[in-house]
Amino acid sequence: MDRNVNPLAHSILDVCELTSLSRSSIYELINRGELEVISIGRRRLVLARSVEKLLGIKSGTAGE
Repeated sequence: MDRNVNPLAHSILDVCELTSLSRSSIYELINRGELEVISIGRRRLVLARSVEKLLGIKSGTAGE
């Protein structure tokens, strides 16, 4: 698998690290609908595009 591919979704802890926000702040943003999540089993993943939107980053340009 190509290591240069950006992930489509991030764990809650990854989003905390990416944004420098606390876990409770991330959950607050999720509850307000400002971050989109998907659930796979018991795991919640935050869609990368919603993190980019929150941070004002155009999709596909993160990390460039």
